[in-house]
Amino acid sequence: MIKITRTMIEQLIKAPCSPGLMLSCYTDLTVQDGIHRPGIGVIKHAGSLIKQGIPDNLHDRKEFEKNYDSVLKTLENPEFLHSPGIAIFVARQHDQFQIIPLTIPVRSELVYSEEPYLVPLLKAYFEQQRQYLVLAFDNNLARLYHADLAGIQVMNDWHSDVPQKQHSSGDRGGWSQPGITHHREELLNRFEQEIIKQLVKSQQLHPQIELILLGHEVAMNQLKHRLPELLCDRVVHTGTCNHLDSETSLRKAIHEVIKKQNAIHSKSQADELNKRQSSKAGFAAGAADVLTAMDSGKIRQKGCLLIGPDSREVVLRCSSCRHLTIDDIQKCPHCGSGCKSCNLWEELLLRALRHDWKVTCIERPETLADEGGVALLFD
Repeated sequence: MIKITRTMIEQLIKAPCSPGLMLSCYTDLTVQDGIHRPGIGVIKHAGSLIKQGIPDNLHDRKEFEKNYDSVLKTLENPEFLHSPGIAIFVARQHDQFQIIPLTIPVRSELVYSEEPYLVPLLKAYFEQQRQYLVLAFDNNLARLYHADLAGIQVMNDWHSDVPQKQHSSGDRGGWSQPGITHHREELLNRFEQEIIKQLVKSQQLHPQIELILLGHEVAMNQLKHRLPELLCDRVVHTGTCNHLDSETSLRKAIHEVIKKQNAIHSKSQADELNKRQSSKAGFAAGAADVLTAMDSGKIRQKGCLLIGPDSREVVLRCSSCRHLTIDDIQKCPHCGSGCKSCNLWEELLLRALRHDWKVTCIERPETLADEGGVALLFD
């Protein structure tokens, strides 16, 4: 999978569209009934509606059809159909054409506008920022991964000399059973200590990273009891896994665990918002208050923007200093330059991107309904 980067997003922002428009396409490529991809049908229907809305201008119609044809050909290309979702940006009149396979399904939508529509792409970017150390192991094999929704990389692996079973004394050249048991436990202890040593080193390199343990239940429990307190505090998930001999199956299992952990994190942030609302401190809710809090500098490294499904609310952005306001004004109150209507969600996410703020995407509309779909947590 392609990891979405800042550079990728910044290139799209700077991509020339005018004169003319850019076609932004997000498609859910999830298969239903074993063969159908309903998301592609949604895009075709949306394309027909956009085409009907284009005035009787031969140049404009041809320009749209050229861009739309590029989208359809991409969606028919088997090379991209293995992804859960895809983002496509096309402005053929300026030789702009970018395809970004996505690691999570997206709501299928087609937007034809003066600028690329970036909200789903920005959300996918922030979803990829939650990273994990994943240890998959049993008594004979251990593998450490660095993982997020964009990909899974092996950091280290170990093979132990621990025998698969305890042999009888006749099988081991006359060793007594207590001696065999002691020898096996000694090898197992050495194996576990090596794993813990590497985990500590990795955690020191990534102090805030969370730890996922997958493996056979007995071996996992033994190792977990020996972990230093610092590592124990970073464990967010433990689960049994019988796929150590199949790398493909193991990676699928890891990907599913990460998706679930990201969902758990989103819920925990929503719960934290509710607590702060009860105590009436450390939060802002609603577009106006969130913008005020951002401008006041209240959000720090530990702060977090909570954002729900795109409401398509409009915000005015200064063309010079990029100040944002939801007030109906003609000129920026800070520098006096003209203002342009923009998508509020997109501008909030771009500001978070530029300032390295954390973002939690809340996909259940009712969760942030009372807050107008957006809130901010800060110290």
